[in-house]
Amino acid sequence: LNYVNDYLSGYERIDSSYSEVPNQTKWSEPKKLHITSRFDNMGAPKEKQNQIGIGFLMSDIRDIYESFLLYFITELLVKGPNSYFYKTLIEPNISGGYSQMTGYDGTIKDTMFVLGLQDVDKNDFEKIQNIFDATIEQAIERGFDERHINSVIHNLELNMKHQTTKFGLGLLFNLTPLMNHGGDVIESVNLSNAVNKLKENIKANPKYLQEKVQQHFKDNKHKLVLTMSPDDDYEKKFVTRETLNLETKVKNLSETDKQRVFEDGKALAKAQKAHEDINCLPCLKLTDVKTPVKHELEFEKIEKVPLQLCQTNTNGVVYFRGILDASTLSDDNKKLLPLFAQIVDQFGTKTCNFRDFD
Repeated sequence: LNYVNDYLSGYERIDSSYSEVPNQTKWSEPKKLHITSRFDNMGAPKEKQNQIGIGFLMSDIRDIYESFLLYFITELLVKGPNSYFYKTLIEPNISGGYSQMTGYDGTIKDTMFVLGLQDVDKNDFEKIQNIFDATIEQAIERGFDERHINSVIHNLELNMKHQTTKFGLGLLFNLTPLMNHGGDVIESVNLSNAVNKLKENIKANPKYLQEKVQQHFKDNKHKLVLTMSPDDDYEKKFVTRETLNLETKVKNLSETDKQRVFEDGKALAKAQKAHEDINCLPCLKLTDVKTPVKHELEFEKIEKVPLQLCQTNTNGVVYFRGILDASTLSDDNKKLLPLFAQIVDQFGTKTCNFRDFD
């Protein structure tokens, strides 16, 4: 931090008010839109290559606590087998699963929530919308299981303490959108305050989360239902539109405009072919890397199991790594070990089902 402070102290803060992004004008009624796409020869059968997305405009990115709260509610509604939408939209097997856009996007000025499903039958579009609305009603009426709430809170707290080798880069990239829109970066980093405030609000009002779901989902009129289906002639129509668009733009160009475009093209080609000065790039040398501190290991045995203990600063997190002897397994079973390791935490045990295990 001292290095960053010394580096930045020689510069003045840039006034970014000239590029401030205005907030979206809120809709008074929900909207629906259907678009077409390319047919994917390597994808699902054509009748199943349909997608649907249900999105809502949420809070301003600068409202740190509200953005955190919406992310928290999204985790409760969408992620894992205990979530409402997993039970109502994933388990019935009416789709190919969530689409990539599913979740809470807190990186734009007006944040948004999207629930998308891929590989669905277009005849199920209406059915999925009805299930979505019924699921929101169910969440408002029943609320959230206390164990589920605590598990999400514990996961957030663990993520706060767990520092990976890319922790700094992740922090920088996550803070950049908020910084671009003039938000309070320091408040955003202090996640423990938001967690404590959430706990206090839930304790003061047991229906706090239900009321927030009512506010941001059921009563939110800024809602878009976007559906998409494949079109065999999509590529042909796309090329036709692009060709027409290009002809129109070229036709409207004056001789001066054409000459400017030509000169810009020459300048671009020259810049692309020029030799790049790599000395301007930041460089890390071996002399810049400090020799890692060596930690002494303690050797113990518990229930005849040999252990190696290493005490170091881990933000209060205990890390455990176990090794199981697989020498007794057959060669065929050993081939299944990677698959087993990947899915073992997604199933139940003799003493608890997969939801409790999650």
